[in-house]
Amino acid sequence: LFPGRLARDMVLGFLRAAGDTELVKWVEERCSFPGTMVDRITPVTKPLAAASASEPVRRREGNDYYSDLVRASVCAEACLKDIWPISAETFHQWVIEDDFVAGRPRWEDAGALFVSDVGPYEVMKLRLLNAGHSALSYPALLLGHQYVDCALESPCLKAFLNLVLSEQAATVTPAPAGVDLDAYQATLLKRFANPHSKDELIRLAEDGSLKLATTLRDAALENARAGRPVAGFACVVACWARFLLGVDERGKDLHVEDPRATELAALARPMFGAPDEASPEEPLDSALCAAFLRAAFGDKLSNEEAVVLAVLQAVKTMARKSIRGLLDEFLSSNGRECGLCEKE
Repeated sequence: LFPGRLARDMVLGFLRAAGDTELVKWVEERCSFPGTMVDRITPVTKPLAAASASEPVRRREGNDYYSDLVRASVCAEACLKDIWPISAETFHQWVIEDDFVAGRPRWEDAGALFVSDVGPYEVMKLRLLNAGHSALSYPALLLGHQYVDCALESPCLKAFLNLVLSEQAATVTPAPAGVDLDAYQATLLKRFANPHSKDELIRLAEDGSLKLATTLRDAALENARAGRPVAGFACVVACWARFLLGVDERGKDLHVEDPRATELAALARPMFGAPDEASPEEPLDSALCAAFLRAAFGDKLSNEEAVVLAVLQAVKTMARKSIRGLLDEFLSSNGRECGLCEKE
């Protein structure tokens, strides 16, 4: 559900549960719940904290250098000592459903876009920007990267993300009026690669069981039923499943933050073998992948043979070769330079 519809359903549901039928009717007839969509990348920063009122400001454990960089920039440019500044990219988009019952502010004067239906914009954001973040995060973390912009310095990961976005874009129909999806994808790559916006990959990788179900699952289902490729989705799922084991390709621990981490890791482990053991040359059979897909995404997707076979092939390739081997094979099958990833 989009925000406006969700708010409407929650309000009416509460009133019905309270038994106030007259108020329910009044809200249905006289109230509107405009949908909205906001798009602006805002990386997390971490604060400095004082131990007590009498002690000087000190670093909080785990504070990263990006937070220090933002603090230093604010101090230099604005002559302010900000303990916890927030930084955002210059790009911003605020789309609002033009459905108001008693007039509205002229937010369009500040750049807001009023439309009759927010749905196409929300789908575009979910299936391209949000899906792109997730698609990049898992292989990049497994390869030892920490930040989004640094990961996109890799020609291999950049080409991989570009192909996944193209696969996803086939399901963004109808596209928002006046939006060129190819140009939008190119803009996304530039935004992700912004060196002044140090977005952490581990943040993007959080809650994959929730994010992938809303950004990638339905697109894969639509592509499979239309006979279109799902190999990009399969690579993302294989990398996510491998990430759930909590160890990157070099044996470094990865922090997995997901409400279903334990459950899904138990299903992913037989697909690869324990990360500290020699991985099997091949998974036992497609039933392992189907079981993982069923638990993660439900019966509809796990019953699509094309999806199961694509994920099985991706897992086989990763187990037989490596993360780079998987990405390189995917790129090669899509006409990109063979060996691009293995050369890095």
